[in-house]
Amino acid sequence: MSINVKLDEARKAIERAAFEPATWDDALAAVAAAAGAHVGQLCAMGSDDLISFNRLTGLPTEFTTAWSESGFDHPAINSRVRIGLQAPVLRSLDERAFLTEQDGVDCPEYGEMIRRFDIPFICLTNLVSAPDAQIGFAILRGSGQGNIEGEDRRIFDHLAGHVQRAVNISRAIGVREAAAIARGMDAIHAMSFICDTNGRVLGMSRRAEDFLNANNQLALVGHHLFERRSGRNLSRRARAVAMDRSRPLPPLTIPGDDDMLPLIAEFAPVPADTAGFPGAPGTIITLRRPWSGIGQRIETQAMPLYHLTRREAQVAAGLCSGESPQHLAAKLSLGLGTIRTHIRRLFDKTGAGSLAQLVAILGAYGD
Repeated sequence: MSINVKLDEARKAIERAAFEPATWDDALAAVAAAAGAHVGQLCAMGSDDLISFNRLTGLPTEFTTAWSESGFDHPAINSRVRIGLQAPVLRSLDERAFLTEQDGVDCPEYGEMIRRFDIPFICLTNLVSAPDAQIGFAILRGSGQGNIEGEDRRIFDHLAGHVQRAVNISRAIGVREAAAIARGMDAIHAMSFICDTNGRVLGMSRRAEDFLNANNQLALVGHHLFERRSGRNLSRRARAVAMDRSRPLPPLTIPGDDDMLPLIAEFAPVPADTAGFPGAPGTIITLRRPWSGIGQRIETQAMPLYHLTRREAQVAAGLCSGESPQHLAAKLSLGLGTIRTHIRRLFDKTGAGSLAQLVAILGAYGD
């Protein structure tokens, strides 16, 4: 395949990825092939110098898992990250700029990973460098390919500009998606914040905005949501949910004061095709009060509207009061499987797609 054909395929794949973030693997693979590499990478750093997004093609899943769990993406260990973060936007750096060999001496496990997966050479560049986002793009080459130079380097630099434009388009689409989700939360009268995959607040429902303006339990600082009294960072928890969608986290209770009830914060991943792309909606934080008397309100208002049985209303009231399915099973002397069956029926009857949405729908009857 000629280099012109490879370049054309890479440009088309990048353009598609701008509007379909789930196809970034294809785009990264095409760029790597055009520039004589076997690995393509797109990653984003969080404000605490931890990788918040890492898309790799050409390496097995076991590499990504082991790399992340070992902390090899931390600047203190990895000079590619440490030095690369300081590079100007769209100025590429090759392996000669880094201290990878010394990194492997200082941390033998890191060096072993580099050798085992044959990634001794890298060429990287920053696409976005801002207080709210640090997004980088790289290709990695094996010992048989050597350090990048000549035509391969020019191809990488040329395609990096295309990748940057695609990333900026995807980020803009993410902001619009957050606004659409916020409108959906308004429709069900939810008090919700929509966070990106790094935990930054992209948008919020009207009730959430009104709450921030009228109450002092939470504060929005630099697009991050904090509990005022303890300083606890809710955005950090939102990022954890977006990073590992398979591991749900329990709700948080935010203490009140003499004039205010506590808050319960639910964290739910956003169902989307964006596959965790930087700037895309990643998590919805929904706030609610542990309302007193909600059981009676659900019985008098929600039961006839949604045709709930009395037991379903009891389960719904418990969920809206912050009780877990396990706690409800013990409280109502029912099996956990039975509780989950009631929850599924509640989903069917209310049209909710998740526990957070169910609570938002039925919780409105506690206001």
